Amino acid sequence: MKILIIGAGVGGTTLAALLEGRGHEVDLIERSPDFAKSGYALSIWPLGSRVLIGLGLIKQFRQIANPLGTYHLRNGKGDAINTYRLADKISVHGDAGTLSRKSLLELLRSKLSDTRLRMNTSITALTQTSASVSVTFADGRQSDYDLVVGADGIHSKTRELIAGHVPLHETGWGGWIWWADNGVIPVDDVTEYWGAGRFLGLYPCKEQLCVFAGGPIGQMDIKTHRAADIRDHFKPIAAALPSVFDALPDDTNEIFFWKLDDVRSAVWSEGRVVLLGDAATAFLPTAGVGASNAMESAAVLADELLRVEANTVTRALRLYELRHRKRVQAAQTESRNLAKVMLVSSTPLAWARDELMKHYPVDKFVADILKSLEQPI
Repeated sequence: MKILIIGAGVGGTTLAALLEGRGHEVDLIERSPDFAKSGYALSIWPLGSRVLIGLGLIKQFRQIANPLGTYHLRNGKGDAINTYRLADKISVHGDAGTLSRKSLLELLRSKLSDTRLRMNTSITALTQTSASVSVTFADGRQSDYDLVVGADGIHSKTRELIAGHVPLHETGWGGWIWWADNGVIPVDDVTEYWGAGRFLGLYPCKEQLCVFAGGPIGQMDIKTHRAADIRDHFKPIAAALPSVFDALPDDTNEIFFWKLDDVRSAVWSEGRVVLLGDAATAFLPTAGVGASNAMESAAVLADELLRVEANTVTRALRLYELRHRKRVQAAQTESRNLAKVMLVSSTPLAWARDELMKHYPVDKFVADILKSLEQPI
């Protein structure tokens, strides 16, 4: 088949890698001009790492990712709430680790040789017949494909073209991401600070420490706040983490701001066009499972595509949706529920939550992830 994958992020690149060398003619396009801004931390759970096993990349993953060992939960003042040893619970299911998005994409792209990757390329229109999809690119070129996969993220143009406007699910929170030097916490630890109106996460990668500093959008205004304002917002924590906040660029325009929204599309496919990853079901970062779910979705879609020909591709898309939609949406719901606990603005509510988390066992903390690892796809 002749296949167009729109979006060279985690889901799209995973799918291209899984289809590599299987007889398909694959074009992979990406609207960004390069991969220079593809770096923030990702947690990869066995949902995703077992896909890397299938790609023959698991040894390389272990070399470039920090193992996910212990999770430390602290309150908004920096006081310890609880510590969860995750390695023992997760290792029986496979590998879990933290690495930069840039490193993961480079690893996945290492499997691509026949795939044609084009940067700075996007689409403007899709026209379908029963036998093909005619794609109009932003530069005016047109080309026909047997299948088009929209893996173009939460603001997917592909989704808009087949499903119309789908409103975002907004949390009202957002935050900045920057990189600091390692050494603040052990390399196999993750530490998060859950405060009232503030959230700070520290995620060690091989290269550096990824920092996420979030709060309600009204308090974390990206148009007016300077680095000094960010430090002031996190003053109770910043004093104990001088090297982390000293790494802040003076100009906040240089810092990636993540608006904590997600989206759930009621339409996953239309004819010969199908959605993948965040384009279909985007994730909040609260549970850290978005990338792994995108990789698993790519594996399910590839599994179905490798058992059909061009004339029966729509059947593969229906089976992909039947196999995976409920599973992905359940994981998204879990992330949304966790956000309600993590992203709290009220001081009394934050105190009550912290008291509860002091006695919250590790089995319950990772129960939803472990349950998904025991279920068939």
